[in-house]
Amino acid sequence: MSEVFYRESHPGVLILIAGDSNYYEILLEAMKFKWKVEVWFWKSGVSKDYINDIKINYTPLENCYKFFSYGCGPDHSKKMEYLRIISNKTIQNQEIIEGLASLNLFCWLNREKEIISLYFNEKIKLDKARRWIENEYKDIVICKNKNDSI
Repeated sequence: MSEVFYRESHPGVLILIAGDSNYYEILLEAMKFKWKVEVWFWKSGVSKDYINDIKINYTPLENCYKFFSYGCGPDHSKKMEYLRIISNKTIQNQEIIEGLASLNLFCWLNREKEIISLYFNEKIKLDKARRWIENEYKDIVICKNKNDSI
């Protein structure tokens, strides 16, 4: 099936964002049809085939995942640091995630109507996020710690 795609489409750039999972033969097939190939994998799972093949552009996910992903939902473990924010204006999840990514921060986000909970694995990251939110959004109310209520 992949060969049909490669033959029927004009060669472009094939970007694979995944775990290793033995895609190497499929990528070789794409290159045979003049496609450029990029792979974005975690360092711990990447095969040396990808790293050693000079025709494949390898990007470690550790360097960039914060720019296009975030966790969603509450912290069921109850172990993460969090802050809750509320605002009269609509703040989009994407706005928050892009702002945090610019600070090299990854978070879990949970939204329940106008209340947004942001979860971090370290207090220092939570503090950095809180400072950014206070500077960017003057009309926002922040619950400073776990004992505060909104």
